[in-house]
Amino acid sequence: MGLVENEISSLKQKMDQVLENFTGDLATFNLGQASVATLENVKVPYYGSESLLKSLANIAVLDILNLVIEPFDPNTKADIVQGLKIANLGGSIIEEGNRIRINFPPMSSERKEEIIKLMGAKKEETKVVLRRMREEVWEKIQNQEKNKQISEDDRYRAEENLNKLIAEYNQKAEDILKNKAEKL
Repeated sequence: MGLVENEISSLKQKMDQVLENFTGDLATFNLGQASVATLENVKVPYYGSESLLKSLANIAVLDILNLVIEPFDPNTKADIVQGLKIANLGGSIIEEGNRIRINFPPMSSERKEEIIKLMGAKKEETKVVLRRMREEVWEKIQNQEKNKQISEDDRYRAEENLNKLIAEYNQKAEDILKNKAEKL
């Protein structure tokens, strides 16, 4: 495999990871029903640092509008509540004995539009990251041509491949968002 093929193959792997991260980011949006994924990236202030909520408690779906959080250590309950308030998930935080319940209101049309807008912003951020990655590889390929490591024909083929790749990954990001928005 040549220099150009190595660069494009490496770029493709990195772009796959960016789309995987984008999909994970979208999973954290509350879509009008309780989902453990909503709390996936919630951080809790714990002993002077931040820890992921999932490392401090069991999280379960109680019903379509409620999540239940049961801290492993009851002493962390106040920290968890504080972390949930900071995360501003759009649900009511209710303390029930040693556990915490989050009640999500049914999805209103205004909230649905707001969530779609926020998810669209995440998609645009993802596309910017993809474009930056493509530009970095394109600069490397241009330098390889300047340094006589590849031919002009190789550079043209690489540019064509990079353009196809960015179009493909931008479309994948669009499709991921579309599929998620359809579930609202």
